[in-house]
Amino acid sequence: MTPEQLSSTIVDVLQALVDDGAVSLPDGVPTTVVVERPRSKEHGDYATNVALQLGKKAGTNPRALAELVAERLRTRMDEAFSAVWARADTLSVSLRRGAFVLALERVAEAISARGLFP
Repeated sequence: MTPEQLSSTIVDVLQALVDDGAVSLPDGVPTTVVVERPRSKEHGDYATNVALQLGKKAGTNPRALAELVAERLRTRMDEAFSAVWARADTLSVSLRRGAFVLALERVAEAISARGLFP
């Protein structure tokens, strides 16, 4: 799973939370979420502070929003995720090692298809 794919998945989860009435976002669900590598490896492979950005707008504290998103992500866990958890105001995700290999294979295939890689 790439950061872009995880961003899209988090946006989908936020929309589902709004649709189910679990969260209210007066300005709507963002179209993208910034997903980055955390500074510390023990904080997972990817992290986002979307809960910090949206917590106040949602009328809840960031930790509670991060927990809601983490809970929904866990129900969507596929072969890519090994763990999803909320820390203070950040949502963290760890990927299975095979997910990195799969992502690299897809990148290599795309490059090869464009004739850029032998």
